[in-house]
Amino acid sequence: MSQNDFTIDNQTFPATRSDINSALQALASLSSGASEPSTTFAYQLWVDTTADPNILNIRNSANNAWIKIGEVNQGSAAFILTAYAILQAGSAAAPSHSFDVDRDTGMYRAAANIIGFATSGTERFRVGDSGQLGIGGATYGTSGQVLTSGGSAAAPSWASPTTTGRLLRAPQLIESGTSYTTPAGCTFIMVTAFGGGGGGGGGSRGSTGTQTNGGGGGGCGAHFQANITVSPSTAYTISVGAGGAGGIGRTGSNGSGTAGGDGGNTSIIVNGTTYRAGQGTGGGGGPNSGTGSTSGVGGLATPRASLLMFGDGLPVSASTRGGDTPTGEDGFTMRYGFYDNIGGEGGAVTAVGAVGIGYSCGGGGGGSGASNNLNGYNGAAGNAGVLIITEYAL
Repeated sequence: MSQNDFTIDNQTFPATRSDINSALQALASLSSGASEPSTTFAYQLWVDTTADPNILNIRNSANNAWIKIGEVNQGSAAFILTAYAILQAGSAAAPSHSFDVDRDTGMYRAAANIIGFATSGTERFRVGDSGQLGIGGATYGTSGQVLTSGGSAAAPSWASPTTTGRLLRAPQLIESGTSYTTPAGCTFIMVTAFGGGGGGGGGSRGSTGTQTNGGGGGGCGAHFQANITVSPSTAYTISVGAGGAGGIGRTGSNGSGTAGGDGGNTSIIVNGTTYRAGQGTGGGGGPNSGTGSTSGVGGLATPRASLLMFGDGLPVSASTRGGDTPTGEDGFTMRYGFYDNIGGEGGAVTAVGAVGIGYSCGGGGGGSGASNNLNGYNGAAGNAGVLIITEYAL
């Protein structure tokens, strides 16, 4: 590394030779050093070696400042250009950014504000002035199209997306209302429905020496699942079954409790066909004397030939409580497929019937009776039904 004022003074020969050698060494080493040369010239090169990476500078034309060109990284043996590098526009056949061993592959200016990318001398891809993407030139496709692979041996292309076989939105949970409208593009729905469960019957109130009876359990609403073809953006009539009210327990004087209320049907009507998950009926009230109370009847799913799977609201398991005992009968339970709809537990001698704990369509538990002139308790309400609709474009 060497620096010199590049002025050869009048002097004897040995000194002149030394001065010339010093100037040549400064030229060869680009006047490198930890400080700038004391004498400078316009467009002079200087490598600042204060730190690694070293800095390559050029003197401006006014000879009053240095312009940083780039960094010479000694550790990684790399040169990093920090000044602007303005190249020719180039072409697909001769990109301005290319490779020594592959001169027809690289990047170039395809048009004003447009960058092109070429391989084998042919434009393959471009980015337009608004950010649009062109395939094989100015082929930008149309609004809504997607880029489609051509496989391992062909270029991609623009294509309209497939509009079938798509889930349109999250499943719709419908717990009330009389109308449901399909979204745009919807041609197929999967409907899961539960009918409302019947309420549990109220318990009787007996007198001394008279048997007291608990109310009967409410019937379970039916369940179905159906795949139905529909029209987009079309309103369809629906109903969502309410849970039946619990029966009233007898109070004030000896006598029977009232029956629980029936649940409601849950349905949807499409193209004249009514798909229905029938309601469970209410459990009978506990009688003042005689035989025990009756259980509610489960709902039916119709039309059976059109249903993917269905479960009538028949009792799978129910206790033998109720009837001629002071304890109410459990609401009925329906288990089918992935669903487990549980009726409420029958009330004990000194408690009201418990509300059904299933997600939907479980019958309410029967209310319990009481002896020795104590009041009968109310039955529990049945659980409401629900519609779950999943929408597709097929």
